[in-house]
Amino acid sequence: MGCVNMTDSKAGCIPFPFRDEKRWQTITARLRKTENDGLSHAGDLLSLLNDLSLIMSPSTKTAPRLDGLRVALSQLPPNHREAFLSRTVRVMCQHVREHSPSLLQCIHTLDGQRHRAQLSAYRCFLLVAMGFLCLYHEDNGTHWSGHHSSTINFRRLFPLKAPSAVAKMKCFILYLSSMATAVEENSHHLNRVITFERLSLTPSPGASFWSSSTAPLLPVAVMGCADRIECSPGLQADFANRVLGGGVLASGSVQEEIRFAISPELLVARLLIPPLNDTDAAVIRGTRKFTNYQGYKDSFRCAGPATSTDDSSLVCDVVAFDAIDFSTPDRHVDQYSLAAILRETNKVYAALSHGGGDGHTQALATGNWGCGVFGGDPQLKALIQWMASSQAGVLMHYYPMDDRRVAQLADVVRALDGWTVGQLWQWLMHKTQTRGRRQQAIFDTILRPNATPVGEVKVSAAPSAPSGPNKNNRNKTTTTTTTKNNNNNNDNRMHHHQHGPRNNQRPARATVQRYRPSPDHPHAPPKPAWGTSGHGQEKEDIDMEDFPSLSDARKARGSKPHHAKL
Repeated sequence: MGCVNMTDSKAGCIPFPFRDEKRWQTITARLRKTENDGLSHAGDLLSLLNDLSLIMSPSTKTAPRLDGLRVALSQLPPNHREAFLSRTVRVMCQHVREHSPSLLQCIHTLDGQRHRAQLSAYRCFLLVAMGFLCLYHEDNGTHWSGHHSSTINFRRLFPLKAPSAVAKMKCFILYLSSMATAVEENSHHLNRVITFERLSLTPSPGASFWSSSTAPLLPVAVMGCADRIECSPGLQADFANRVLGGGVLASGSVQEEIRFAISPELLVARLLIPPLNDTDAAVIRGTRKFTNYQGYKDSFRCAGPATSTDDSSLVCDVVAFDAIDFSTPDRHVDQYSLAAILRETNKVYAALSHGGGDGHTQALATGNWGCGVFGGDPQLKALIQWMASSQAGVLMHYYPMDDRRVAQLADVVRALDGWTVGQLWQWLMHKTQTRGRRQQAIFDTILRPNATPVGEVKVSAAPSAPSGPNKNNRNKTTTTTTTKNNNNNNDNRMHHHQHGPRNNQRPARATVQRYRPSPDHPHAPPKPAWGTSGHGQEKEDIDMEDFPSLSDARKARGSKPHHAKL
């Protein structure tokens, strides 16, 4: 499975080096020299990258800074370092030289009428290898909406010596080594197909669409604090930058950058998909996880190769959607405006407009989207994602990542049982548009005793609830303790939520994964180290009909808002 054949055009042209025939001849001569002579130590690799840099940018008088790469190589286990220098780089040079022009020249960006492309894992390897060798032109003059066309050259990452940047470099080295081994063995894994698709929601729904929706709010699975989105068997959210990948090839090391570092095939999306507009999203199906990791942001570390007895368990589907940046104090309150809520709801709805890649609807594995450096309100964003996913008929698995600000999400889900998307939209509009700059926590407003949010705004009647389980069992909950292995991505504890409801039929039960806050960084998994999550955490099956209204839910909790038991 190769690439989509398209007529060459400047607008969709990826800046491959072989488009300049004279320069490509010089590049291939240098690559052939490395194939013949090999690399005996790190200095040989640095010399190769320096020579290629001078070929690509003859006017550059200074050698590229490679301090971070040197540190990463020095920290690799000796056998990994020796294999990368003596074997992996040689395979990269040989296959980039021999096969790039014939296999890659038909690849173009997904803009205009082009919305989808399928590439084999081998072609993705060639594309990432060219990025490591810094062989993409960066002065080709092509623009996307005012931005220079994205390349995946590693030149901005190579100089960085910060531990988190060095960790990303190690992840990429492990990926290249794994793929080089597959190339030498002519493995069938090279034929794995990765699909890149740009999603666009046009025309974009207006506020009246959401306020009049009668789609029921679907159950939500609130996961444990040690659980991670990338270990979900569902559709995994990438909290994207407008330019996909964000700072993955620079200093960034938050959710999206980590996602790209452990699945480097996602870098190809940066080449293919232009910066996202307000109604755009992207989905990448069939990408593989190659490395494990620990930590987050400054504490991010590479934890070695990802392995599994079932390689398919490491293959996943990723959906990318970008949030508005509300990080500055003067913009923080803007997120409660109608325009901002509408844009964010439509953005998530666009991300779920693609349908299942294998004929069924996958659950959305998501979390605190746009609530880190972008300053979003996680309670508002959780409700926005809930409305959009319910409208799309997609169940939501929410990963709080130990963020205490959404500790009450399970209670909110139960309290709003029986509501429709339109009812929640109208209630949100009433609350956010009448409070001005003095915002009360949204969850507290829903859960506070003696509150009557339903009566404060006129909403359409909720649809009658479908028949629940046996009445003799309606007031019973079952609690089980589960042990999960994140390294093997064997996360099947929510298997009954993987298929979205048909029409407007609601599942009778929702699963809530209780979690205990950790004293560590709010986005970091608690100790013990990565790969040993979930011990002692409770999973509770809750009958949605136990809470038919807000008032009944409050009576069930008593006079005080109910918090998940810690």
